[in-house]
Amino acid sequence: MPYVVTRSCCADASCVLACPVNCIHPAPGEPGFAEAEMLFVDPRACVDCGACVTACPVDALKPHTKLTAAEQPYLDLNAAYYEEHPHASRTPLALVPRPRRRPADGLHVAVVGAGPAGLFAADELLRHPGVRVTVHDRLPTPYGLARAGVAPDHQDTRQVTRLFRAIESQPGFAYRLDTEVGRNLRHEDLVRDHHAVIYAVGAATDRRLGIDGEDLPGSVSATDFVAWYNGHPDHSSAVHDLSGERAVVVGNGNVALDVARVLTADPAGLARTEVSDRALAALWGSRIREVVVLGRRGPAEAAFTLPELLALAALDGIDVLVEGLPQDAVPHPAARKAAVLAELAARTPVAGRRRIVLRFLTAPTRILGDDRVTGLEVARTELRADADGRVTAVPTAEREVLETGLVLRAVGYRGRPVPGLPFDEATGTVPHERGRVAPGVYVAGWIKRGPTGFIGTNKTCAQESVTTLLDDFEAGLLTPPVGEPSPPAHDGARNAAAGRSRGRSRGAPGRRRTRGMEGRRRGRAGGRRPAGAPTRQDHRQGGPPRHRPLGADGPRRGSAGAGPAAPTVAPVARGPSPGPLPTPPLTPRPPTGGPASRTYPAGMAETSNRGAGAADGRSTRWNEHRARRQSELVDAAVAAVEEDGPGIGVKQIADRLGLPRSVVYRHFKDRADLDELIRGRIVDSLMADLAPTLEPDGTVVEAVRRTVEVYLDWIRRHPRLHAFLGAGAPAAGAGVVAGTKAAIAVKVGELFAAVLGALGRDPAPARSIAFGIVGFVDATVNHWLSDQRHELTGSELADLLTCSIWSVLDGNLRALGIELAPDRPLSDLLGDGATAFQAMPGK
Repeated sequence: MPYVVTRSCCADASCVLACPVNCIHPAPGEPGFAEAEMLFVDPRACVDCGACVTACPVDALKPHTKLTAAEQPYLDLNAAYYEEHPHASRTPLALVPRPRRRPADGLHVAVVGAGPAGLFAADELLRHPGVRVTVHDRLPTPYGLARAGVAPDHQDTRQVTRLFRAIESQPGFAYRLDTEVGRNLRHEDLVRDHHAVIYAVGAATDRRLGIDGEDLPGSVSATDFVAWYNGHPDHSSAVHDLSGERAVVVGNGNVALDVARVLTADPAGLARTEVSDRALAALWGSRIREVVVLGRRGPAEAAFTLPELLALAALDGIDVLVEGLPQDAVPHPAARKAAVLAELAARTPVAGRRRIVLRFLTAPTRILGDDRVTGLEVARTELRADADGRVTAVPTAEREVLETGLVLRAVGYRGRPVPGLPFDEATGTVPHERGRVAPGVYVAGWIKRGPTGFIGTNKTCAQESVTTLLDDFEAGLLTPPVGEPSPPAHDGARNAAAGRSRGRSRGAPGRRRTRGMEGRRRGRAGGRRPAGAPTRQDHRQGGPPRHRPLGADGPRRGSAGAGPAAPTVAPVARGPSPGPLPTPPLTPRPPTGGPASRTYPAGMAETSNRGAGAADGRSTRWNEHRARRQSELVDAAVAAVEEDGPGIGVKQIADRLGLPRSVVYRHFKDRADLDELIRGRIVDSLMADLAPTLEPDGTVVEAVRRTVEVYLDWIRRHPRLHAFLGAGAPAAGAGVVAGTKAAIAVKVGELFAAVLGALGRDPAPARSIAFGIVGFVDATVNHWLSDQRHELTGSELADLLTCSIWSVLDGNLRALGIELAPDRPLSDLLGDGATAFQAMPGK
């Protein structure tokens, strides 16, 4: 039963070292490893021990008996590799490099960049005793493109972050996040305060097309678009027009396929991933039915990998078509790609499906439009080989215009200059020799080699740079830090506890935390602790609890015991400098919620009564603190649901806040009580959006339509909160009615009752009518959300619901002796009842 590597392979080679018989290739140091799209298991040498499965950070290895139908091609791919590359001279066991000598006074290295290259460099350094590493990053969250560049539907590839968490849990590792070279500190500072500095800052910009119209609105960098749907703080507030039926992606690498797949994906499926909520809301309203992916050259030169193409071919409910496929034979090694493309080209499209068109031998010549993109002019190309055999695409006179409102440029990333380092404008990289810029200054990752390779390629790249650094250290070429060495970094176990949560920054004590990458903009707008805001000591003097409460400086991650959490990073020692730079603002999160800021339905807010009679000041402060703490915990739980989905557990909520699970439970009767409070808070949010629609403005039908549209828009913006409302059952005796239908129906029923009373009719039927309408709307919307065919657009669904609700209202009102024209203004209808209408709960 040989094991098989599947498309989710990250090529970091952890499995190579784990394999006891060295049957996984190409291995680091072997020809072809740097260019390999994936690794392969030799089915003849595999002994079925499963060690590779344990080592793989992305669950890419499976027994061949457990492959799905879509994964079956990988069985042949693994076997075919060894027919062409037998690796007859391989050693029987994987070779492990010798350990370095222990530094007498320690070795402290700064790594700039918390993406894969930076963390792999830290891992290589921490394999040697006596080394400490501080990883800096300009963002409040680590992992770089592994977080913000991997498509949200590639959940298996995103699992590589588990490996990064293991790296950051090692003794000697520390973070300084939300710290940018040139903004918060200088290159000279890092060099002065460390033995060495490794820059692993990646390639933060994109390559341009160099054609007319490239800067029109609607012409977007694919790198920016990917960052947008992944919630990168630099792009989370962007707005992209998805109202056209066609989008065009220029370039046919893996990023281009990711963008095409996301644009045509079912939003209900994306809602179960880590896609940005803002992007998900836009994708719910998207009218794009076709994405054309343009390649200047033919399939033999296509930049996408075979695993990504196989994944695209296996999509359900999406037509993948091929245009411009040459009829002549395609030379090896692209023969397998050509075979898959030929199979796609032979498929028959299914009417009504969204589709992705892979179009070859087509080059963009100019982007059309006056105020924004309206089309893309393209030229047919021919392939010609130069004297060196290099194949280039030459445009012909054959032109065509593709109508589109969205052009996405996916022709590659490009590095930016790093303050204090040389820079090669032609390649977008820092010049180096085996990673060395100068003794004590090194580079790794894309800023070193350019934007090539995969996540695991950065490991080999980082190994080379770290080897050079350690060689320089042993040769005495590194300068010791100036002044007293920085205090020791925290131990790895505490670091892992302090920073394990997704989207939670790990920084120096007092540094702000933000929920996810999208919180960075909001966090930066703040300042230092507001005057009069309670401190941890204030909380301890105010009441009985001895665990650390959530004060004005927001949830801090640390050890579960009482007392202040240990520092999570070593502060950078500073000597004289040319002049001060602004330091990152400390932006503690102010208290949220609290007894005065929320209106709870009966039975929702938990209170504490210590006997009859008036409570003393100490008891009053404790009760207020407890209510505030409970409200903060509910806010945090709602944020967790919004970010991670309705299946989140109490332990996950506690871990996010750096608290023991018992502390969370202390503020609630049980999990059902917490769920009721969460639902109540979600309903408050929904009703806050719905309340303005209930004003007596416009006609009756306009008011109905207005309410329906706001409800649908809220679901598009908060799909995970909507899913949580429908999950679970009401707790026995709870004062809050759980679920969207009941919670909204009660409020709408009260509104109907007030209107009927104002019109002199018996309000008794109001609640039944409201429950019937809300139940119908809820069932219809849920069916629409789960319908992958999307036979109705959002606008068509709103029309259907408006017509149906009016029919129910009209029939019931006629039964009560009220005739109501659909175009009658509500203000005329209500008359004196308008005052009662506006005074309803929730208004």
